[in-house]
Amino acid sequence: MSLRAFLSEAIYRLDRLGIASAKACPEPVEGTPRKDATIVVQIPICESMNSIKQNLFSNIPESFPEEIFETLLENNRFKLERILSSGQATPENDWYDQEKDEWVVLLKGKAGLRFENESEVIELTPGDHLLIPAHKKHRLEWTDEKQKTVWLALHFDS
Repeated sequence: MSLRAFLSEAIYRLDRLGIASAKACPEPVEGTPRKDATIVVQIPICESMNSIKQNLFSNIPESFPEEIFETLLENNRFKLERILSSGQATPENDWYDQEKDEWVVLLKGKAGLRFENESEVIELTPGDHLLIPAHKKHRLEWTDEKQKTVWLALHFDS
């Protein structure tokens, strides 16, 4: 999936959920490849959010025994978190059963995810994303042991 297609999909989903509003820009932005494709995205700012530049691929520990969950943005409608994995898996016979819908995108590394009552393990590679509905039991079968796996997870009410 191209970056343009990925961003379009993300903006569409955020707009549908009411987390952000997207609309055509009334004034074309100079330097854009297609002036008719310019979109303005407005996202409500959280009180805890700051404007310090950060990088999703920085501040990754060399080793960590458990997955790391880091909240990047949160308000009363959603939570966006970075997840770091390094060979971890959900313990045998355990399942995640979450209260909210979760949209995940794998940015780096690889992982295998499985849903309850399904034998197929879904292999995720960079750029893959999927929606996990609330209370859809799932587990992480494996994550890449050779490199760190970096995810973004968006939790929201449907």
